[in-house]
Amino acid sequence: MFYMMPMTLEQAPSLQDLLNGASSRLGINQYVKGAGLPRPLKSLYITRFKNLTELFLSSRPEMICILPSCAFPLNKGEQIFPLSLSRKFLKARPSKSACIAIAGAKKIPDFLIHAVSNADTHLFSSIYDEYLLESRLTGLFREKIEGETSLSGGLISLHGSGILILGEHGSGKTTCALELVKRGYHWVADDVVFAKRKNDGFIYGRSWKSDFPLLEIKDRGIVRVQDVLIPSAIEEESKIDFFVELVQGTGTDQGKEGDNPLKILDILETPIPGISLPVSGDLLTMATQLDHSIQTFRCMRKEQ
Repeated sequence: MFYMMPMTLEQAPSLQDLLNGASSRLGINQYVKGAGLPRPLKSLYITRFKNLTELFLSSRPEMICILPSCAFPLNKGEQIFPLSLSRKFLKARPSKSACIAIAGAKKIPDFLIHAVSNADTHLFSSIYDEYLLESRLTGLFREKIEGETSLSGGLISLHGSGILILGEHGSGKTTCALELVKRGYHWVADDVVFAKRKNDGFIYGRSWKSDFPLLEIKDRGIVRVQDVLIPSAIEEESKIDFFVELVQGTGTDQGKEGDNPLKILDILETPIPGISLPVSGDLLTMATQLDHSIQTFRCMRKEQ
C-alpha cells in the first residue's frame, strides 16, 4: 500500500507523532524506538512483505515494513535465523526503513533489535496479523494526517447542531432518525458517517457517498434518500456536536436524563459529548426520548 502525506517537510509529523498513544489500537506488545524516530516524514509507504528477502530487495526510505511472524522460523519455541542471512541482514542495515513491524508476534527477534540498534529504524511487534495491522495503521495515519475517519452510525441535524446516532445493527437508528426528520430535523447520513476535522477545529460529518446518498429502511431495504425525503429535509454536511448511543437496557426509568450522565466520545482527538439511551420496543417513544435529550443538550449548550 502506498500512502503519501500532502504537506511540506516543515509541516510533516514524525513517526513518533503518528504512533503516539496508538499501542492499544495497533496491538503493540513490544516497542523499540529507533534513533531517527523524531525526524519528519514527508511521505510514507506502508507495505506488507512475505519474507525478509523481499524486504532486502524492496526496502526504501520512509517505509513501514510489515512482516508476518512466520518470516522468522521457530525452533522449540525460540526464533532461529541462519547465520548467513543474519550477516546479510546486519550488513544491509535497513536504516532506510522508517519502521519494521512484526505482525502476529509476541516479541521482536533479538537479532533484529541488534541489527538496527544504531539505525533510524523503529521496531514493534503486534498481536494482529499483517492484514489487520496494515488496515489499522492506514486508518490511524489517515485520521492523524488528513483529519478524517468513518463512523458506524447515522447523522441528523437541528438548527445547525449535528447529532450522531450510534448503536448496534437493528437498534432503531434509522427509524428514529426518519421519525425526527418528520419533526423538523434534517437527515445527513445513514449507516456510515464520513467525519473530517476542518481548519476551524470542529468535526463535520456527511454521507460516505454524498453524490448518491442511500439509507436502509426496515422491510424495504436500501433506497435512495431522495426517494424517501423531500430535498429540503436533506443536508449534505453538518457539524457533529452531540451523540446518542442506543443500547440494550431494562427498566422503564433508564430514559430519564438523571440516569444518563454525559459521556465523551473521542472523534479525531476531539471530545464529543453524548449520552446512552435504552432501546425499547416502541420506536416512536424512543424517538421522543431522543428528541428530548437533544433539546436538553441544546439548552445546556446555550447556557454555557
